[in-house]
Amino acid sequence: MGIADLTILQWSAAAIAAALVGLSKAGFGTGAGLLAVPLMVTVLGPADMLSVMLLVLITGDLFSLAHYPREHDTRNLAILIPGLLVGIAVGTFALDWFLGLPDARLWMKRLVGFLSVAFVGVQFYRMARERRLAAPGGVYKPRV
Repeated sequence: MGIADLTILQWSAAAIAAALVGLSKAGFGTGAGLLAVPLMVTVLGPADMLSVMLLVLITGDLFSLAHYPREHDTRNLAILIPGLLVGIAVGTFALDWFLGLPDARLWMKRLVGFLSVAFVGVQFYRMARERRLAAPGGVYKPRV
């Protein structure tokens, strides 16, 4: 599927997904970015969604780097890079394995749906736990 083959619905879904990712990257709608992946999988399919979302995420990162040029923590980055490399390797092998299945698109959609519901559940659990453990007037400080 080329860029010229996209319908108005697909362009609209991509724009909404990009806005959701941008809002979550900016720190406003933290959980809103979770909706972008299932939306894109539903409209574009799993294989095409990966390339489009990759471009959306890279573009968002470039804008945030340009907006905050000296406000990054190299210690946090050094902690994140090994996990990033392992995640890329595991994701590459998992995607290759999924695409080898007879009903690859169906299984990819099911997996994305399951992971989306699981992430929402984890987010609700964390919110409830923070609300329960939060001291009145305390300021939240993220941990490494």
